[in-house]
Amino acid sequence: GAPGGPFWHLAGYGVLGALLARGRATAPAWLIGTGYGAFVEGLQWLMRYRTAEAGDLVVNAVGVAIGLAAVRLAERVWPKPGSAPPPV
Repeated sequence: GAPGGPFWHLAGYGVLGALLARGRATAPAWLIGTGYGAFVEGLQWLMRYRTAEAGDLVVNAVGVAIGLAAVRLAERVWPKPGSAPPPV
C-alpha cells in the first residue's frame, strides 16, 4: 500500500464518493467509484514498481461508500428548499 496506509485510500475515495453522489443514484455512483478503484489497482499490477493489493480495493470501496453516505446524510439533514427527495 501507499505510505500512510489505508487512511489515504479512505480519504481519497471518500472524496470521490462524495463527488459521484451529486446527481447520481447511490448504487451507480458506488459502482463507478469502486470500478475506478479496481481499474487503478489493475494498472498498478501491470507496473513493476507498484503493487496491487486486494486490501486496497476493499478500502477504496469502503471509502466510496463513506463519501456517498456522508452526502446522502447531508441531503436529508439540510435539504434544498423545494427540492425532491434525494435518489436512493
